[in-house]
Formats: sequence, structure tokens, C-alpha cells
Amino acid sequence: MNDRRLEHLTACGLAPTQCRVLDVGAGLGDLAMYFHDRECQVSVTDGRALNVEMIKAGQTAAPTRRAAVIDLDSPPGPPPVPYEVVVCYSVLNLLERPAQAIGFLANCLSRRGGMLLLETPVLCAAGTHFHTKQAPDDRPTGSLHGVECHFTRHWVWEKLKACFSHTYIPELQVCHDEFPLSWDECRADRAQTARAVFVASHGSINNRLLSTRLLNRHRPG
Repeated sequence: MNDRRLEHLTACGLAPTQCRVLDVGAGLGDLAMYFHDRECQVSVTDGRALNVEMIKAGQTAAPTRRAAVIDLDSPPGPPPVPYEVVVCYSVLNLLERPAQAIGFLANCLSRRGGMLLLETPVLCAAGTHFHTKQAPDDRPTGSLHGVECHFTRHWVWEKLKACFSHTYIPELQVCHDEFPLSWDECRADRAQTARAVFVASHGSINNRLLSTRLLNRHRPG
């Protein structure tokens, strides 16, 4: 799935180049090489100290040693030097307080056009639904605190709008079965989950492949 996600960024014209990138909840830093290859200065964070230790020791595929332990449910203050891009992929649903995490990520970004790339599982239901539940305790890549959350695209959209002056949905969709082309069809099963991509920024993005509306249909990316 990672390859498809990164192909999607390229297809949408969202691949950052020569900028400071922060990848949060990065695990072992599997996405970092994509940004490194585009001459970005990449820093990664994860909530598990072992993952960060392995990255710093050069025991993973991550091309950077700039790594730190950050629990997004209890984040620190913003960095002294803001980033131009923050990447948050498949992390938000593993948190107990995702709205607080979105606020933290917004504060990590430069107010002069800093951009958040967010991908997360979502409920297919309409409306701004949100609830938490006990998480399985046998997944080493799951929730840190035993609680995970479930929310709709509308809920994420509203939280992003509260923290960013510009919010977008890519018109192209990730080429993977978990990313639906039609959300109307997805909503036929209200309990179903799928994956969605959001873009938010402190400055306007001039990109014809980004919509300022919460789209119900996408084109294959």
C-alpha cells in the first residue's frame, strides 16, 4: 500500500522537493526515502522508543537519523523551527485525542504556507460521527494507550478547517481497494471503513487536482 500512497502524491503534484519534512507516527520510517529522494530534509517521530532507537542506529530503511519519540496524544510544544510539510499517514485513528493531535500538527507547520498531508481510515457514514473504543492489545503497530478512534470524513474535514485556513481533497484517488472512488456507494454500509486523503495548508495551494469541497467521487489516480 505504501507504494500506491506515494504514487498518489506524485500524481496529484503534491510531492515536496527541497524542503523540511516531518513524518509523524512514522513507525520504522518506511516513507522517509520518498522525501529524501526529493532532496528534502526529513525528520521522523514515533510513539514507540524502540522504533526511534532503530532509526537512529541505522537499523531501518529510513535515510535519516533525525528521529524523536513523540506521543501524539500528549504532544510537546511546537518545534523551534517550523516545518514546510508534515506527513501523517495511518496514525490519526490510533489516537485517543485526534483533534488535539491535528492542532499540534498545525502548530508544527510554517504559517507561510506549511502543508499537512493526512491519510487515515474513516467510517463511510455521513455526518460528523466520532467515537472511541478499546483497541486490540496484540498489535505492535497499533494504539499506544489501548484506545483507538473511529470518525467520518466530515469529522476530519471540520477539525482541519478549525486549524488551517485552507483545506482540500484530492480529485484523484489512491489506486488501492481500500480507497473508494465513490463515497456514496461506500456509505451503503454505514459500518464499513475505508481510507481517505486530506490536504490542509496555512496558505492557498494552486493545484487544479485539489478540491476545496468534500468530494463524493474521485477519479482513479
